[in-house]
Amino acid sequence: MKLHTYSITDFNNNYILVEFVPNTISLNKALIDELDNLGLKLECKERSVFHMKFNVLWKFYHRNFKSSSSWLEAIINYETSVAIWSMAGYLIGLGDRHLENTLLNVKDGK
Repeated sequence: MKLHTYSITDFNNNYILVEFVPNTISLNKALIDELDNLGLKLECKERSVFHMKFNVLWKFYHRNFKSSSSWLEAIINYETSVAIWSMAGYLIGLGDRHLENTLLNVKDGK
């Protein structure tokens, strides 16, 4: 699997410009949208517990990938992508990983 990369331009220590990555949303947005679909509005601290308890990410994949084969392919893409990016991030010392800056491709699940 190829790592999908994007450009970042650093203007100074306070401002950066990140390349737009088509067909992606933040992992946080995907999870919040699924909570909204369930009719739930939760505070930030409650969200993480709710995500784990009700497997909200699974609902996102179930809604976006209708056939069993596309769903399975998307899940495998997600798992592989997370594993590779986690190893690459660890090796280069990448910090500041959180749900808002982790992108999820809505076309293939990566």
